[in-house]
Amino acid sequence: MSLLRAFLAGLSVMLISACVSTPLEEEYTPPPLMIAQNADGEVTLAWDSDLGYMYTVFYQTTAGAEWKGLKRAFRVPGTGERITVYDQVNPRHPPRRYRLLPEKME
Repeated sequence: MSLLRAFLAGLSVMLISACVSTPLEEEYTPPPLMIAQNADGEVTLAWDSDLGYMYTVFYQTTAGAEWKGLKRAFRVPGTGERITVYDQVNPRHPPRRYRLLPEKME
């Protein structure tokens, strides 16, 4: 019985110590990526940038496909202003999916 009691006491110490957490730094929320495409297939991508960050736009040709970096928007330094880049796609193909990934500059 004392072996069971020792096991339960050790288990409760592990559970209590697992519940202790340290506060995380405030996470950076990326700005919304504004996307517009005209009938000729020119896609305009814009976002409000912050100083101290580099931004990369990634795209997907179909859901579940590999995300690829957009060459025109690869590691663009934030200026504190709105950044606008363009992509050219075939308007007869399904629209691409885009996402913006900020990276803190060291």
